[in-house]
Amino acid sequence: MKRLIAYLFTFLFLGQAMAAEQGLFDRSGKYNVVVAVLAIIFVGLVIYLVRLDLKLRKFEEKE
Repeated sequence: MKRLIAYLFTFLFLGQAMAAEQGLFDRSGKYNVVVAVLAIIFVGLVIYLVRLDLKLRKFEEKE
């Protein structure tokens, strides 16, 4: 769980660092879309890994 929190903070700090940079995506308004898609993918992966961990714990307890 500590790793998950560390990864989350790392992701947030990287997002803030990228927001400081004024690039092509920011000028055209696509930057927010890219960040939103990456956030959705990241949240999906976190949910998948948490559910997988719970299933593995239940499986290990049965044996």
